[in-house]
This record gives sequence, C-alpha cells and structure tokens, in this order.
Amino acid sequence: MASKSTLVDAERQLQPAVAAAGVFCLVVDAALLLLSVHSIPLPLLVLVALATCLPFISNLLQYLKNGTTVGMIPLMVLSLVPATIAGTRALPKFGIAWWLCAALCAFSLAFCAEFAWWFRRIRHAWEHQPAVDDNAVIIVLGGAIRDGEPVETVQNRLHVAADLLRESPGRICILSGSISEDGTTTEAEAMRDWLVEHESIAPNRLILEMHALNTEQNITYSRKLIEDHGWENRQVCIVSSSYHLYRALGIARETFDNITCVPAPVPRGSLPQQWCREVLIILFKGEVAA
Repeated sequence: MASKSTLVDAERQLQPAVAAAGVFCLVVDAALLLLSVHSIPLPLLVLVALATCLPFISNLLQYLKNGTTVGMIPLMVLSLVPATIAGTRALPKFGIAWWLCAALCAFSLAFCAEFAWWFRRIRHAWEHQPAVDDNAVIIVLGGAIRDGEPVETVQNRLHVAADLLRESPGRICILSGSISEDGTTTEAEAMRDWLVEHESIAPNRLILEMHALNTEQNITYSRKLIEDHGWENRQVCIVSSSYHLYRALGIARETFDNITCVPAPVPRGSLPQQWCREVLIILFKGEVAA
C-alpha cells in the first residue's frame, strides 16, 4: 500500500517557516513591550503583556502535545496587535520607526479580522442543517492515528457517529481514511476497531473505505460505496470536526443531493490552531462554496 501523502507532510516542510514567524513575532513583541515600559501605566502594560503572551502560551501547549502546525502562525500575528498598539504610543510620532510599527499594526489587525470573518463563515456553514433521517448513511471523515488509536479529534467524531447509530437502527456508517501515518493500519480500520471496542457498535453497521487520502477522496470513494450498496436515495450525513465541515460540505454538495452534517467538538487545547489551520487551507486551495 502506498504511503499516505497528507497535509501533515506539507506541514513538516513548513516547520522552518513556522519557527521563523515565531522568532520574528517574539522579537518584535519583546522590543515593543520594552519600549512601552515608561510610556503607558503599569496596569495597562501588564494587560498588554498578558494579551501578547497568551497566543504564544497557546502555541506552546499545542507544540508540547501535537507538535508544530501552520495554524500557529495566525496566533503569532495576533500577538502583534497589542504590542504594536503599545508601540505606537511609545515611539516618537511620525518617525520611520513609528510608521513601520503603525503599518505592522494595521496589517496584523486586518489579518486577524480576515480570520474572524472566516471563523464566522465556517460556523454558519453547519448551523441550521436538516435533521438526520432514520435511514441515513453516515460518513465519518478520517484523521490522524497514533499507535493504532485515533487521536482525540477523531475520537470525538466517532463519539458523534456512535450516538447517531444508537438513535436509529436503520442508519449505517462509512468510515473513510487510507493508510495511517505510521503505516501500520488504515484510518478506517482503526476507527472501526475503536467504535467496536469503546462504543460497542456492531461491526456489520460499519463499512470501510480504505483508499481516501484527502477530503475530496473521502467523499468520492464513499459515493462509490453508496452506489455499490444501492443507497443512492438515502440521506447522507457528514460527520467531522466543526472547523472541517465548511470545506467538507462544499465538496459533498457537488456529489450528493440530500445531505446534512453533524459537527464533532474540537479538543480545547488545539482548537485555536485547528481553526486557523483550516482557514489557511481554504485560502490556499481557493474558496469552497458552502
């Protein structure tokens, strides 16, 4: 079986860029905070310092648990907002350094506003979806597997799928995902084993799609399984992480006529980075209508 090429591989290649962005933002933030020591009141300075440090603390916790991700970059840019605002108060007005600081402030504000707009749009995509039919075909989109076990993000998707299956005996579930990162199993097989062991779901209600390498293939190959089983007239319910459903629904609506979705919660520790990472993927690949 061919090794899986995913966004994880691309992120490994981008690790130097993430590190460089972190060093740049950290140096700029530290310099501007030092310049602001004597120009703004101490209580306000403490608040500015906390607001500047929180994104880095969040990134550090993410790094210690899951490693580097491009979703860290927007949080680094967010750290520039309070620091550059303080810098415009501390630097001599309208000098070259002041203009550079003001330009960086304007850029970071615009950058963060763009992400906030996308967060709202992503959330809107899966709000107010149709109810799940009693005989719906549930498609669970795969994710990372470590030591043969789905990571917490994927486990949350499986919890949602298990609840949907228990609600109605007429529902069936397709688990979609190719070879895992460690090459020992497929995402689909690991998800099936987890559902059987931890949620006591009957194996005959779980259909495996073990070839998909990305979201587009998750949908395409699952459609082929649905056709093979004669389920074309059934409603399709996409289950994935909340941040992922905007893109997944945009792709699925080009393939299925009767579709709904149910979002799975994202672990709090990685939530900011995951949402930021998803926006970067959407911007890089081009907008998907949802």
